[in-house]
Amino acid sequence: MKHVALFVLFAAATLGACTQAPPEQQIVNDAAAALGGAEKIQAVKTLVIEGEGTNGNLGQDMSPDATGQTFTVTGYKRAIDVLSRRVRIEQTRTPNFTFFQGQQPQNQVLGVDGDVAYNVAPSGTATRAADAVAKDRRAESYHHPITIIRAALDPAARLSNPRTQGNQSVVDIATADGLMFTLATDSMTKLPTRVVSMTNNTNLGDVAIETSFADYQDVSGLKLPTRVTTKTDKYQTAELRVTKQTVDGDAGDLAAPAAAASAAAPVAPPATVTVQEVAPGIWWLAGQSHHSVVVEFADHMTLFEVGGGPVTARVLYNFFGERISDVGSLGLPDILEDSRGSLDFVVSSRWRALSLRFAAENLTDEEFDFTQGGQLQRQYRLGRTMQFTFGFSAF
Repeated sequence: MKHVALFVLFAAATLGACTQAPPEQQIVNDAAAALGGAEKIQAVKTLVIEGEGTNGNLGQDMSPDATGQTFTVTGYKRAIDVLSRRVRIEQTRTPNFTFFQGQQPQNQVLGVDGDVAYNVAPSGTATRAADAVAKDRRAESYHHPITIIRAALDPAARLSNPRTQGNQSVVDIATADGLMFTLATDSMTKLPTRVVSMTNNTNLGDVAIETSFADYQDVSGLKLPTRVTTKTDKYQTAELRVTKQTVDGDAGDLAAPAAAASAAAPVAPPATVTVQEVAPGIWWLAGQSHHSVVVEFADHMTLFEVGGGPVTARVLYNFFGERISDVGSLGLPDILEDSRGSLDFVVSSRWRALSLRFAAENLTDEEFDFTQGGQLQRQYRLGRTMQFTFGFSAF
């Protein structure tokens, strides 16, 4: 009898080992269980998220690292039809900086319905957005624990590359509709901590869109995050503090408006840039919204981009031809100063009573060469000069 009991235990252990899910599937299974169970997740039809927070202004500040330009977001509502791949976002953005469209709050309505991305103007006019925008918005719809785990549970999804990063379990997911994501979960709680996907950014090129989740709460038998933060590479672009979440409630009509659904997706015309060499090693680039200057140095090239709005910039290049520095005497030839160029760059900004100015002079820092009778007589450099000025006017 003892031998029979041992055999049963051995058989049960062997069967359990044989039915153990692969590591990549186990990460998804554990996350599903932590969220409330695979069955409940797969049964979700709609999800409505409401809250408030901030939006960044990536690519429009003085530098990508600058974080001063943000919008305060109120009245945020994101409705997701999980089955039909439809998402609609409504929000009001108020700039906390001098914005070229004015300081008034902006009501935004945007969405995606399958392959159709659309925007709705305050007047109610709906327009279709480009296919690239539709792809980004479809990807964004998976940047939520319920939608990404639901997609990962689909038998048509492909899971790969299970790994551990610090206190997180990580797996790559290829969804049934061909989109690629990386999912990370907390090694202790098994709850999703972040979702990452790749896209193309006009200014930065290929970038990672990372959405992280925190402060989970119980909603209709599921655990859902109440703090959602989005970054583009290392730059934070959105933060949402969730105030209300509804599972399988009334999400409204999420179909694309007829005007957008019936329109062809706009195709951006190819960029036309004209290039003019204004001096040796100095090129003027025009034809786009921002004119630029490219300067060639000995070991690199620098692009100076001049924008509009409250920030003004000026690039000055002075070129001096060969000239007489000292008149020769006692039968000696004249001392000649060789030709050289000098590049100055000035950028200034004014906001209400405050003003900032940055000046960089003699960026090329070319040598001052003096020759007499074809022989070098003397030589020196002045060096580059950088100056930062801060001003305040009480009037």
